Amino acid sequence: MFYPRETVNSTFPDKRPGDSRKLYRPIRVQRLAMTIGFFILLISVSKNSFGQVPPPPSPTSLIDINGTEVFSATTINSPHDYSSGRFLGSQSCTAASCHGNPRRESAPGSAAHFFFDNDPHQRGGAVLREKRSDEIVKRLNLTKPAWETKECLVCHAPGAMHSENRQDFLVKLAEGVGCESCHGPAQNWLTHHHTLEWKFPEIWSSERKLDSGFRETKNLVNRVNDCADCHVGNASQSVNHDLIAAGHPRLVFEYAAYQSLMPAHWRRSEDRQRQAMARGSQSSLSNSAARDWLLGQLVNAEHELSILSASASHPDEVHAGYPDKVWPELAQYDCFACHHDLKSASWQQSRSGINLELKPGEIRWGTWSLGLLPELKTPLNRLVDNQLVEDLSKLQTRMRSPIVETKSVADDILDLQHRLGLAAIFLDRAELRTEDLRAIRNSLLADSARVTNQGWDRSTQLYLALVAIDIGLSETPYRPDRMNPGREVTYRQLRENLSFGGSTKLRPPFEHRGSPFRLQQNWQKIQQGFDDLTIQLSSELQQ
Repeated sequence: MFYPRETVNSTFPDKRPGDSRKLYRPIRVQRLAMTIGFFILLISVSKNSFGQVPPPPSPTSLIDINGTEVFSATTINSPHDYSSGRFLGSQSCTAASCHGNPRRESAPGSAAHFFFDNDPHQRGGAVLREKRSDEIVKRLNLTKPAWETKECLVCHAPGAMHSENRQDFLVKLAEGVGCESCHGPAQNWLTHHHTLEWKFPEIWSSERKLDSGFRETKNLVNRVNDCADCHVGNASQSVNHDLIAAGHPRLVFEYAAYQSLMPAHWRRSEDRQRQAMARGSQSSLSNSAARDWLLGQLVNAEHELSILSASASHPDEVHAGYPDKVWPELAQYDCFACHHDLKSASWQQSRSGINLELKPGEIRWGTWSLGLLPELKTPLNRLVDNQLVEDLSKLQTRMRSPIVETKSVADDILDLQHRLGLAAIFLDRAELRTEDLRAIRNSLLADSARVTNQGWDRSTQLYLALVAIDIGLSETPYRPDRMNPGREVTYRQLRENLSFGGSTKLRPPFEHRGSPFRLQQNWQKIQQGFDDLTIQLSSELQQ
């Protein structure tokens, strides 16, 4: 709708065609056979005929905002580690009896068709052969082309990094970001994941699956972490300032928006229902867009801090080639803090001191991947510890200085990383109520002038947050907030004023669609748009 959302909820029908429903109804004999097989399996396991059942995962204490241990975490995906098995290639998933059913009536059975027909991730390897990629590696003085460079393959074609021969390498390069890039190298779990025992955590626990290389993407925290590993970065891989200066696009990832834009090779309705039932809710609606946004804020911030932690731990370490760990990493700062006219009346200098208390020489840090967390306090109190938000805001303030000693922030960064990770797990399992979403939305709108004065990053984050929250409120069970047509128009106008696309024609810089000059012209319209939203919401509440 506003992302745009043309592909949302339209990839798969929520109901199967009438004539084919009988295909999904097992006959009584099949049910009896499955029941007998289940009991045989249990007896066999008890006698260790399938091998010893692994012990349950050792509990990892999770502390809520009051300091009380509330539950033990299942194993959460660590940053991408493909050392647990060999990539077999996406062709191992595309058999008609597996995920390549040509009938396209079942999301799991036809997932490969929907992915390879629609998802742009599969072009990850092909991008590395384009002229733009060649120019980037030349500017970086790399000795190999992009499609043979490890630092490029790790995100663009992970399978190619673990190929056994040249032919296998070329096949996996053409595959790009395939099935195993997200679900894990399949060597040690492919023959197990379609068996009956796979569905029983007593046999295949989350820890055992992770040890075999399988990544549980049905877990929402795992899913966001998987995306953020490449779209934000982590301690071992990131898009630094050198790479951006060489021509690589800047990473501006916001999970809720990306999730809505990407074509799904699963049933979104079933996914929402599964997430809701995991939290004890009987409703198939789970405020998914709003939860995706808030969870994405926490995970993105944790990944941004992992990049900062790597730089703080090894500030003087220089590697042969890309990436060099430098301190501070300029890619984490607001681009327009430096990229603006140097005359005293420039748009950036005229706005940088508004309600920001910036000293001369200070520049804003973490304006994108830290999202709006530093701006949120009281509305998140029930879900996320306000002390975490305040500490994150303090770190952001300290990082504004061009001279920050690594020793003074290294321990703080690690502590914040850990707390953000726990907060994401807690939020995924917590109830997200209507009043929580309204409080967050009202708080953001009340402070919209201060947020927009901080530049394009924060203004766009505010727009994405409000859209996700409004969509989430429209999904809220029992008390739905319908999207007013007037608000839809306002959102579209805001999106147009914030759009940052390039021009198809050569124009002077001041006329370029994505230039700071154009953004300067739109600041008043942007602020007016947020003011209009505040007025519209106040009017709706009074009706």
